[in-house]
Amino acid sequence: MKLYLESNLHSEIAQAAETRLFSGLNARLNTLRRPGEALETLALELSGRFPSLHVEALGALAHEIVHEAHRLQHAGLEAQSTLFRFPVSFEAIKACRELEDSGLHCHLEFVGSQQQGWMAMEAGASLISIPLDGLQQQGMDYLRTAEACMNIASRYSYPTQVMLSGVQQSAQFREALSLGVDAVSAPLSLCIQAPESPWASNNARELLGQSRLNTLRVADVLRKVNPTVNLNEKIVEAVVQMSRGGMGAVAIVDADGNIAGVFTDGDLRRQLERHGADVLQVQLSTLPLKTPASIEADAFLAEAASLFAERRIDNVLVTDNGRLVGMLDIQDLNTNKLW
Repeated sequence: MKLYLESNLHSEIAQAAETRLFSGLNARLNTLRRPGEALETLALELSGRFPSLHVEALGALAHEIVHEAHRLQHAGLEAQSTLFRFPVSFEAIKACRELEDSGLHCHLEFVGSQQQGWMAMEAGASLISIPLDGLQQQGMDYLRTAEACMNIASRYSYPTQVMLSGVQQSAQFREALSLGVDAVSAPLSLCIQAPESPWASNNARELLGQSRLNTLRVADVLRKVNPTVNLNEKIVEAVVQMSRGGMGAVAIVDADGNIAGVFTDGDLRRQLERHGADVLQVQLSTLPLKTPASIEADAFLAEAASLFAERRIDNVLVTDNGRLVGMLDIQDLNTNKLW
């Protein structure tokens, strides 16, 4: 099944063209046309972006439609990659026969019955489109109409392709696939939504997270801040540096810059509970400091994730050949969608 873009927005058309998923552009060029811009100028601009371009060639009589199609084609449009579109009618049927006989391709739109479809096919139309929304508004079954036209094309060996236009919902897209129409004309938003689902998205996020954990290193996500406090400072200074660093912990170093311990917001709460506000003036060197968890900057993030889980901690000191270079917070894994 071929997919044609149905859009009247230049930005959306440009975005869709980059995907290279669409077989053609089925847009109202008269609506897209900028003030003072000639239709043929816009058509030439868009013609190179998609494999095929559907261009309106309008007229009340057959000779007017034919004249407009030839005028646009002579402006530089390629015959093989252009479909001239116009609403089905008896005059349109006559014009279609003449244009197809001259080597130009026609798209007869607003086909609402199998009789109209048959006449368009007999006239040699390359494509007919059945307006889903238009038939629905009239209380008609667009699927039945499309199926009837497809059966005619198959039974009488007409090369005409049958397209459902105005597809706006995922359910309609699925119906078109199940029916087996040759083409669908739909907006970009629907095509973006089609491959999405919560189940697929959750699995994609999980796989991406696992991949990053095993390919990114700690240094790749390490923050520029390195919250530290000297061993001889008081707890109040540790609280200040913790706040500035935006983490729930601060590294404690001695006069030579060697790691002496770590002070966390949990330590602060426990000290306040036991000793009250006066504890803020207590020197860090008097506290029973434990050897903190640490990891080398060139370690893979998977190792850091295991460390967080095994030790049930929220912060890990990061070192480079044993020298303190920063701190990794468990939220850094969440922020980088690794967890």
